[in-house]
Amino acid sequence: MSHHDHAPEYMPGIPEPLPEGERLLWQGSPRWQNLAIDALHVRKLVLYFALLAAWRVGSDLAGGQGVAAALTGAAGLAVPAGLAVGVLLLIAWQMGRTTIYTVTTERVMLRFGIALPMTANIPFSLVQSAAVKIGSNGSGDIPVNVKPGSGVSWLIFWPHVRPWSFGNAQPMFRGIPDAERVAGLLADALAQYSDQTADQTSGRTAGRTAAQSQAPGGERRAAEATAGSFAAAAR
Repeated sequence: MSHHDHAPEYMPGIPEPLPEGERLLWQGSPRWQNLAIDALHVRKLVLYFALLAAWRVGSDLAGGQGVAAALTGAAGLAVPAGLAVGVLLLIAWQMGRTTIYTVTTERVMLRFGIALPMTANIPFSLVQSAAVKIGSNGSGDIPVNVKPGSGVSWLIFWPHVRPWSFGNAQPMFRGIPDAERVAGLLADALAQYSDQTADQTSGRTAGRTAAQSQAPGGERRAAEATAGSFAAAAR
């Protein structure tokens, strides 16, 4: 797997021209709403502040304050809650705007990074399998299982990596629209690549077998002569 850090791009999401014969199949970006909810956990943060506000109201009421005073005290949490949620939403929007996922006939690529963009190039030769998880709105995640030792760092790829895959980090197209169609396209590309690789391997094996069977007659005679000398020595 290779990285292209901060280098000028040939086209969005692709750092350099594709080799001859390689075709672009699909490009897309994650929905920033999915990033906010699934990667940055905005809903959990809102729930946390709601529980904190409820605890504050209950504590004030138990302390003898009136309902109006208790609600006023809890309202003071609205400002930090709004700021925290707003910052996370802004980060999610920037992530979605700067991320591009690419599928070609030979590889997948992930361009990501807000301040320091980078492009990860993962050839199909490193891909063992791919999966898909589809949400209720049709968007979803496509994690790519790569061979161990491929150089995928969970920290560097986050949030474009399968959650909790620390031991063998799996790059992931996160929150992409029409995930089922993209997963099918990637599955077809991987299958076609596997078939081509198998054909090339069988062709090379057949070529070596044919070359060995067509060895010059002199070599066969030399082998026979050597075998005859060994037999004579044995006698």
